[in-house]
Amino acid sequence: MRWVLGYVSAILLLIVVISQSVMMPAYVLPFFQVSYIQPEQIDLIGIYPEDLHYASDAVLLFIRGRHGTIADFTFDFNGEEMAAFTPEEYRAVEGMQAWFSRLFVVRNVAFFMLVGIILGMALLRYPLRLVLSRCVREIMVLFLLLMVILTVIVALNLGEAFEMIQLILFGEVVRAYMSTGILSIWIQVLPTQFFAHLAIFMAGLSGGIALILIVISSIYLRSLNRFDRYGQVIRL
Repeated sequence: MRWVLGYVSAILLLIVVISQSVMMPAYVLPFFQVSYIQPEQIDLIGIYPEDLHYASDAVLLFIRGRHGTIADFTFDFNGEEMAAFTPEEYRAVEGMQAWFSRLFVVRNVAFFMLVGIILGMALLRYPLRLVLSRCVREIMVLFLLLMVILTVIVALNLGEAFEMIQLILFGEVVRAYMSTGILSIWIQVLPTQFFAHLAIFMAGLSGGIALILIVISSIYLRSLNRFDRYGQVIRL
């Protein structure tokens, strides 16, 4: 039973790590600012970089549920005031907010279930650190192997993969462009490699945390050399 609880705990920890890694870009405004096209190119489009960064901050706050609405934001576009977001863009951001809210719930539920299981194992006097270290290491190694396989698959279909990410995040905007021929300001200022940066950021963060957990678990397990009554090392 202790190993079942250990593997369940490790899976819940992995869910927390993945959820937080996917949510993390919404907390890091500089990540978006450095992903935009160069300021002089933004000026050629006809908007001020300061307006763009202010609107970006508002979008991230809105996605995190910290800002009431972004529908009334405006840009000074070539000397004329215009809405910062088209109806399609606003619906796309609302969709991101909905995904963020779901991930927030998933992360919190997984975290509190993890805490509950750990407390239960402690009350049952299971060898908590041993069980968790071994189970976490095995689950995180499996996760990294799956990430490597997925990376190879994406690398073989790079263009299609990032096009799919673009459609998931900005499907409404892309469909509006295809029907009207009017290119959104946000599509113009976000270069194609932005989606690559977004995927790399989330994958790198979750993979890095998994690797750290593997190293910590391995160091702890190696320190637990136990001996039987004949003086032989018990392999964990």
